[in-house]
Amino acid sequence: MFKMTDGPPNPAENGGILSQTFFCWLLPFFKYGYRNTLEQPDLYRICNEDDSNFLADRLERNWNKELRAHENHEKKPSLLRALIKTFIRPAACSGVIVFFEECVFKLLQPIILSFLITYFSPEPKITTTQAYLCAVGIVLCGACATIMHHPYLFRMARIGMQVRIATSALVFRKSLRLSHSALGQTTVGKLVNILSSDVNRFDTLLLYLHDIWIGLLQLIVIFIILFNNMGPSCLIGFVILLCLAPLQGWMGKLFSKFR
Repeated sequence: MFKMTDGPPNPAENGGILSQTFFCWLLPFFKYGYRNTLEQPDLYRICNEDDSNFLADRLERNWNKELRAHENHEKKPSLLRALIKTFIRPAACSGVIVFFEECVFKLLQPIILSFLITYFSPEPKITTTQAYLCAVGIVLCGACATIMHHPYLFRMARIGMQVRIATSALVFRKSLRLSHSALGQTTVGKLVNILSSDVNRFDTLLLYLHDIWIGLLQLIVIFIILFNNMGPSCLIGFVILLCLAPLQGWMGKLFSKFR
């Protein structure tokens, strides 16, 4: 029987910054798959940090800390706190990447474009050299945002997968420790539903996790820029936008309820 630990070493573990950014570590695999029919032994081994035992041990340690704190009457145990303590570092590193992508390069593009447009007015406010520099800056900002976007999505999707694996492993370990009386109160269908449906929401959640604070930060920066250029008239659009936010939240809850 083939196991994911029997294949060739995973090049993603030893890849450099450029290899991780441009996914160069996948090129030999694609090249081999183009010329040959891929079989299970051709698949790379799973990375050590994606191993279910490794992830479950880390999450279980933090969960046990929550249980001990509850026994000492400090606070109620929270799986969310245990997950945050376990996966906060890789998620924070991805947050730095998306900050530069969304709040630096994507916001710089329209600002630089506004300077470039003034060059084509009857009385240009910038020189030809500055216009060329603005054009180069727009292209570089777009390229940098694109280069950062895909590694960020890959990292967040991987963290979501790791959260799903860790929680699934904890559910499995817990099911093995249940007594006969506890097993009588828990149906097999409930466990299957948790492992096949509920934990899969972590994959989607992690992809949009940073949008919570990135969107707010973008809103503040854009408001400052518009207020400096348009004055108080930009408040009308922002008031409408802010009023739509709770409406969208209510519609989301309604959609979830009917679903």
